[in-house]
Amino acid sequence: MDAYEEINDMYEQFFETTCPARTTVGVCELLGGAAVTVDGSIAIE
Repeated sequence: MDAYEEINDMYEQFFETTCPARTTVGVCELLGGAAVTVDGSIAIE
């Protein structure tokens, strides 16, 4: 969570219009020493 604000700024720059939904989870340590974890969702019409 220390880098939340920095990552949030990059997210907003990457998605110039409507930003997709996202999930933020604060944990002490991620598996394998990872810095981030990513999930995704899609809508099928």
